Amino acid sequence: MLTDHFEVLVGWTVRVPTEDGIDVFHVLTNPNKADTDGDGLEDGGEYKHTFNGSPAPPTDPNDFDSDSDGKTDGQECSNQAAVLAGCTNPTTQSLATCSSDPLVADKKVTIRYTQLTVDRGNDEVGANTVDMSWRFQAQHSTEDYPGAWYGVRTDRAACVAIGADAWCYQGGYCSVPEGTDFVFQGPHCQYLGDPRVTNLDCGTLVGHCSLFSFIQCTADSQCPFNFLGETCAGRVRDDCLGGNEVVFTLKPGEGILLNGEASQYNDCIGAECAGGPYAGDLCDPFNVEATCCPRYCDEGGALCRLDSECPRYCTGTTDACTDDGDCTDPDTCDQTTCGAPVCTGINCESPFADNHVIYTKSLSYETLQFGFSVEVARLTDANDAQQFSLTLIVEIIVE
Repeated sequence: MLTDHFEVLVGWTVRVPTEDGIDVFHVLTNPNKADTDGDGLEDGGEYKHTFNGSPAPPTDPNDFDSDSDGKTDGQECSNQAAVLAGCTNPTTQSLATCSSDPLVADKKVTIRYTQLTVDRGNDEVGANTVDMSWRFQAQHSTEDYPGAWYGVRTDRAACVAIGADAWCYQGGYCSVPEGTDFVFQGPHCQYLGDPRVTNLDCGTLVGHCSLFSFIQCTADSQCPFNFLGETCAGRVRDDCLGGNEVVFTLKPGEGILLNGEASQYNDCIGAECAGGPYAGDLCDPFNVEATCCPRYCDEGGALCRLDSECPRYCTGTTDACTDDGDCTDPDTCDQTTCGAPVCTGINCESPFADNHVIYTKSLSYETLQFGFSVEVARLTDANDAQQFSLTLIVEIIVE
């Protein structure tokens, strides 16, 4: 521990890096307090501590946050109790261990994806529209790609907000005119079973019919396929999208990678569900299994989800059965099948993305300046210049 003589008459010199250079001053401590500034780091630890396993310069025992980064010295360093109890020479032995440098301010960095503008795309049957999807995110340099935050992605809410003329689903596409501005907003939720179901209140469970989860309900009677065992139930939140911004804390030597991509698909004219309660609704020609479109038993034409919900017949006959015992030997009780969802009006080739644009930008602790800045990135398909191009706006706030 520190002697009273050392605290009152000797003290130490503190050097705090600033944007304008280094502040240098001498400090003394209160011999009547183990922790003069009450920051949780005892005066001995302020004087002698280690960072990254090596001795580090002393901190200010009269300032609870020596580097003014919003984290107290006690949060960045911890006392070594065993050493404090037996140490009599503070000039030779460390009294605390620091997880971050208490003399170099951490930087709080907010990344906010603000807007995506469709500058140019394919000409869809003269309609001047673009079939596209996007995904933009950010990751800390200590994280594996793509990081813990998945940023802004194609979703139904974004498509509907700008009046998109094609059905949009998670990982799918929106069909929009050139010049469209997607303005990214705060968080919304998607529900297990159908990613097109969104609810801006991420804390609320909403009743949805079990077979067609995009149908909201309050009672089983409101669900159209009760005869198939459909019920009204609260859907468990599957994915609460975190909105358009994320906050990172950077230490010296660390950074952030902004990254993402957008894709333009081959021309397609919107398809519609054929029959069923949603006849005429737009469906997704790239992912028919995930759409609202109905499925029918190959025999009898009843609505179904699984083969087991379709009738069984004795081999080569129209005699209904439940097992082989209902049929005349050697006939067997055969299962008919539940056909594929019926989605008509598709006018496109096999689904693939014609063009891609890629976005990457590296930000480091050392190059990030305090304050507000705007990144305006022009993204153009390198393989076919100007056929598919976007403008991405990202706000960066450093505190």
